[in-house]
Amino acid sequence: MDEEAAVYDLGSVDAAVTSVVESMPTIQRSFCNLRQNHERTALVTVPLVLGALAWVPVVFAIAMMAVAVYVLLWSLILAAWAFVASGYVFGVSSIIAFILGATSGNWVAGAMDGGVSLALGGAAVLLTPIAIQVTSILYQASIRFGRWVAHLVVGAIICGAGLAMALVSLIACGFAPDTVAPLPTVNAGFLGKISYPHLPQSLSFTR
Repeated sequence: MDEEAAVYDLGSVDAAVTSVVESMPTIQRSFCNLRQNHERTALVTVPLVLGALAWVPVVFAIAMMAVAVYVLLWSLILAAWAFVASGYVFGVSSIIAFILGATSGNWVAGAMDGGVSLALGGAAVLLTPIAIQVTSILYQASIRFGRWVAHLVVGAIICGAGLAMALVSLIACGFAPDTVAPLPTVNAGFLGKISYPHLPQSLSFTR
């Protein structure tokens, strides 16, 4: 067989490339398709980038609102104790007012200022149990709110990762999931056999 006949038997370049690609494993073939099909990748990437103009500010606003609520709760705790502490300071200053009034001979002013300060100190003593109760309530609320925010963030990350994986897989298979072989069925013990189809089908829990 001469050289021209041998080249003719090889067939066209497109046929040879198709044969090589079909002989590759499914995953490798899918990612090769993903790298080569720039139009399909751009079809998904461009809407995601443009959509970021909408969802990035929304996510940032939600995050700032969560931080504001958390700071507000602790600000209320600090404000309650600052009010009580100022009352105790007034109570202590009443002694100084009494002493100054007695030593300066102006006992009326000393009694007036000292009496007002002493009354404020007594009010601080009365409000201390309320401040403790309010602190406990706000502290528990801040803890629950922090846990809720943590669950929200973790759930959003997991959800986003799942959607991103599904999107990449759809791009890799050319938006034709029926061309990808499904995962093997798993025997899950008392649950029976569970299949993981990539098409929208119901899970099978039959034995």
